[in-house]
Amino acid sequence: MVQIINNLNPSLLFDVSKTFGNQKKTINKKLLPAVKAAMNPSMKVYDTEIVNVIKQLHKSRREIWKLQEDGRIEEHNKRQHMTSRRDQV
Repeated sequence: MVQIINNLNPSLLFDVSKTFGNQKKTINKKLLPAVKAAMNPSMKVYDTEIVNVIKQLHKSRREIWKLQEDGRIEEHNKRQHMTSRRDQV
């Protein structure tokens, strides 16, 4: 699903500087039909499932964007790396 969204036209994608709620109409009218059209027709999924994946992707990308804006991305990357190394043990 993420690969499909990444390969779409950038004009269809969400804006991480805005909240998901502010873009809900645009997502439902533009992004959701584009994702459904790009998916394999044999895959049967509900619109709410696709919207939930888009919402989680927006949340993740917005968090990273906010950290970059605040200049705390290096701290986040270091903490994330330490956490992943701890989980490998």
